Amino acid sequence: MIFVDDIVICSESREQEEENLERWRFALERRGRKVSRSKTEYMCVNEREGSGTVRLQGEEVKKVQEFKYLGSTIQSNGECGKEIRAMALISITCQVIFSVIGYTYPVSPNISSDVLQDQDCEQAWYRKAPGNGSVWEYLSDGQLHENQTKHKLVVAATRKNITVPECIELRHDVTCHGSNQKFQHVYQVTATSNPIIVLATINPATIAVPSIITTIIIIIGIGFLIWRERIRRRLLRDCRAAENNGSNNFQLQEIEAGSNHETGLLNSTNRKK
Repeated sequence: MIFVDDIVICSESREQEEENLERWRFALERRGRKVSRSKTEYMCVNEREGSGTVRLQGEEVKKVQEFKYLGSTIQSNGECGKEIRAMALISITCQVIFSVIGYTYPVSPNISSDVLQDQDCEQAWYRKAPGNGSVWEYLSDGQLHENQTKHKLVVAATRKNITVPECIELRHDVTCHGSNQKFQHVYQVTATSNPIIVLATINPATIAVPSIITTIIIIIGIGFLIWRERIRRRLLRDCRAAENNGSNNFQLQEIEAGSNHETGLLNSTNRKK
């Protein structure tokens, strides 16, 4: 028995869909193939025609709101938010992802923002355990609304990334509970001994506190230098003033000594007379 892979037929109306189904059925039967009516389904994307059915050889075809084709889930609202992706390995080095307060791992761009913000979907980060890597250590979960349940290794967490103090291999999972769909990504980290390069797209929130502290330290340092310069100038003025006062006192002492000598001579002359 030979099976033909799935076929997707796109039409602009139910009538056209029924006509296309009959054409395919006829073409396949001419070549000894059959269409499985039990596995045939139809879906309306952005439906505007109201109620109605699609029939194949007089039998009603099952209507669905989503279907899977080539590993992807396509929805009737035109979105692909529940698309299933295979586990993706993302190779990065510690230097590339290094930030001021830790190592920042971004959420994979393969996951749409609609899924990340869906209340039915939950994000989780795991750390690969030592050994064969079959055990994963719990890091954090929830919608990552600044992370209500932080693990001791989590420095910071947002919708877009997670920051940890170590260069470690992490796995990021997104699970949509209602549909049981999962997105899995492994960050396969390679440590290097090269000089650390700061990531250009670091989340501003992760460097705000260190920047403020650095600014305060710089301001205090500048203030100290200004204060020390003022003290130095004041001491220099006082020294110069003291030198000037000492010179003036020495001159006054010489004048007084000379005056006393002349007075002694006058007294001696008067006695001789």
